[in-house]
Amino acid sequence: MYFILRLFIDLLFVGLIFGFALIWSKTEELIDKLKQKGVSPTFITFCQTLVIICSELFIVWYFSNRFHLFYLDTLFSCSIIFPSIMWIITIFSQSSTNYINMTEKFYIGTHYESKRALKVSVNPFTLGTLIFTLIGIVTTFSFYYHYFIT
Repeated sequence: MYFILRLFIDLLFVGLIFGFALIWSKTEELIDKLKQKGVSPTFITFCQTLVIICSELFIVWYFSNRFHLFYLDTLFSCSIIFPSIMWIITIFSQSSTNYINMTEKFYIGTHYESKRALKVSVNPFTLGTLIFTLIGIVTTFSFYYHYFIT
């Protein structure tokens, strides 16, 4: 029974990873429909941020159960890793855009403005990851507070 449960959880996790593109497109369609109906953009951003936080909590829960780790230790580690991954992706995508623009300018002669290497944009993903990071760090430090005092 335990093997079947673990297999089901693994298949669910793999299905979520491969179904991300489908989920993303359906989410975009839903957001467009909600915007057409006149739903507040603040409410839409709040819902997207909440989904991001819940997704990150699910990933932490999955890894802590899968590898038999203590949940708060995994939460603290992921609270450091998730923003780092987000930052690295932002740096590399903007760097590649600048490289493409430089290549076009050299070979074709067209000139585009280069983007700054580090540009923080506030979107639901960034906001959700930062809130998740704060929750993870504060929760972990409040749980281990008595170790810091003694």
